[in-house]
Amino acid sequence: MRSLSTLLLVFLLIGIAPLVVTSDFWLNVVIMTLYAALLGQAWNILGGYGGQFSFGHAAFFGTGAYAVAVLQVQLGINPWIGMALGGVLAAAVAAFIGFCTFRYGLRGSYFALVTLAFAEVLRILSNSVDFTGAGVGLLIPLARGVENFQFASRAGYFWVVWALALAAFVTVWWIGNSRFGAQLTAVRDNEEAAARLASTPSASRWARLSFPDSSPASPASSTRSISSISTLRSLMGRRSPSPACSCRSSVAWGRFSGRFSVPSACMPSPKARAAS
Repeated sequence: MRSLSTLLLVFLLIGIAPLVVTSDFWLNVVIMTLYAALLGQAWNILGGYGGQFSFGHAAFFGTGAYAVAVLQVQLGINPWIGMALGGVLAAAVAAFIGFCTFRYGLRGSYFALVTLAFAEVLRILSNSVDFTGAGVGLLIPLARGVENFQFASRAGYFWVVWALALAAFVTVWWIGNSRFGAQLTAVRDNEEAAARLASTPSASRWARLSFPDSSPASPASSTRSISSISTLRSLMGRRSPSPACSCRSSVAWGRFSGRFSVPSACMPSPKARAAS
């Protein structure tokens, strides 16, 4: 959604669901719908804006889920704190996978298959090691209370996922209207042209700063580090860019860097200008 006011209005209307829905079943349907939208926005940052198709987001989700459970059951850490730590750990896993894949220039189907392989490796490990409960899993003790993240009704879980989904949508809206989003769009449209246009010192400095930018404020942002690494690889331009630049990428990069210098390959010839 382009308009923030429209987005907030939609979430305000969704927020009245606990008041009008009395059935736990239908309220659970609304919760799972918001949950699916939350995961969709997480993928949208990497796949929609960055153009990198990943099949490994289950690894990020599983890392966060296991982190909360292990910290609570084995270390006695409050689950609310565990949620924040789980987000940090999921972002760290995303950064590691991103470094391992983009470091060697993998993209397209190769990138997708490698992310799938990482997710499968983490699945096998989680079903094998003892501290995750291996194939049996972990049993979280029943202790009802808000402080233990165990609510008396479905409405409590609704408000948690509603807040997280709202944070994810606002984050994606901000990315779509920021220089970071313009940069990802330029990489998606033409990675080699983006690398050529990012040869200025200011762009390279921004790329270094974007590398650790993966705030764990919501599950959607756990994939931002892998997007930043993709962008970093494009900015540093390991390969010689093709002369066939994308003028749309040039405009996007102009929005990013505040400079609208277009490569000569994108400029019309004198004959074409005369004809126009």
